[in-house]
Amino acid sequence: MSRRKFADLVGVTEDTVTGWINRGYLPVVEIGKYRLVNLALLNKHALDQEFSL
Repeated sequence: MSRRKFADLVGVTEDTVTGWINRGYLPVVEIGKYRLVNLALLNKHALDQEFSL
């Protein structure tokens, strides 16, 4: 997913998403010169987390 679309969906700026990508907080897939947010891997990481209430 593009940075712009991801930023719109989570309610942050595109610059914030770029920072998260550069810091390694978001998984990306590189296709040519584009770095796209890897939603499948992000979803897998979220499901693998243990949650406690």
